[in-house]
Amino acid sequence: MAWLIYYIALFTWLLPPFKQRKGEYFYYFLIIAYAESTSYLLLKLLHLHLDYFYFCFSIVLLRSLYNIIKINKYILDILLIAVFIITLFVPLDYVKIFIAIIHLIILLLFIIRFTEYLVTNQRILLFHTALILYESSIIFKFIFRVFMPVTGIDYFYITSAFEILFAFYFLFDTAESSKLFINLKNKL
Repeated sequence: MAWLIYYIALFTWLLPPFKQRKGEYFYYFLIIAYAESTSYLLLKLLHLHLDYFYFCFSIVLLRSLYNIIKINKYILDILLIAVFIITLFVPLDYVKIFIAIIHLIILLLFIIRFTEYLVTNQRILLFHTALILYESSIIFKFIFRVFMPVTGIDYFYITSAFEILFAFYFLFDTAESSKLFINLKNKL
């Protein structure tokens, strides 16, 4: 059953970049698709431990959102390289914690974007809400794996199955063309 979830997730996450290709989050979805397919190859062909790969992928994923971050992209690059170098000298469990921290930063960026959109347009965009929930599931996935190693793998597969639903959602909705929102103009 676990491999079935893995294969379905692998396939479904290859598709959202096509829908998101002209949007603000294109590179975010493209990197997720690339990471899913590459992780499969690394695991199956080279039998490598994937946490170091996911750490690198998380750094690149954060970098793909530099248009949201109100910081110079070169300063961001230097910070990310420094964090990467630090993780070369720490145990694997710390790498998982660093992955969760990077995704927490991404989550905060999505919450900021959600709030900016809410204040500017007085509506809640379901797309932003889905991004926040998706990133939250990734954070929980790595936290469970670090702090609950016995049951953490079960939570890993449960959240992976849940994330497949997000992949399907992102196949049909974008931040730019979303018609799924809650209007708060009359309610405030």
